[in-house]
Amino acid sequence: MLQYHPHIHLVIPGGALSENGDQWLPSRQDLFVHTRPLELIFKAKFRDAMKKAQLLDQINPDIWKQNWVIDN
Repeated sequence: MLQYHPHIHLVIPGGALSENGDQWLPSRQDLFVHTRPLELIFKAKFRDAMKKAQLLDQINPDIWKQNWVIDN
């Protein structure tokens, strides 16, 4: 049986441009991203967007209590 499993795929660059835009600044090699804070921030922003779009009531409230997998 299939479970409710919405997901988004994205690529996060391993660095950023300098302020003046003339140099690529790579991120540290030992850290891609701390996943737990990213999970909490993304979940909160997604929930806010669903509320703003008046879609929050269509989402099972238990979804917000679950841990979200953000690094696979």
